[in-house]
Amino acid sequence: GRWTTALTDIGAGDYVLIEFGHNDSKVDLPTKYTDPQTTFKDFLRQYIDETRAKGAIPFLVTPPVRNVWNGTNITMPQSHTPYSDAMKQVAAEKAVDYVDLHTLTRNYYNTIGNSATTSLFCDSSHPKESGAILMADWIATRLP
Repeated sequence: GRWTTALTDIGAGDYVLIEFGHNDSKVDLPTKYTDPQTTFKDFLRQYIDETRAKGAIPFLVTPPVRNVWNGTNITMPQSHTPYSDAMKQVAAEKAVDYVDLHTLTRNYYNTIGNSATTSLFCDSSHPKESGAILMADWIATRLP
């Protein structure tokens, strides 16, 4: 029901950033799980269509990678990699701009290494304020 509430606050000309994938990939939590090639894409299409119907501008953001390492590199693929791929496919299909935060974070974290990356996180998925600000900057500079 959160989307319905959010939709009431969207106005013409607003940017609506749509980012899902982390919790959608949890097969062991059926109330959160969505299939990346079916229900996940269907929900993205719905959010895009309903955003556009309000005169707003949808903008997709792929999920960032988790802070999970395999030696000196971020472990890939991750459980939500198929969701990132699905989001890019829907972006192309619906002619929606997007930022590939999945690739940006993977490349950046591999460059700065495990210790520096870990300092940006509360746990393996949730960034601290410094990590969130970094990602928000990457997103903001890529808005059309």
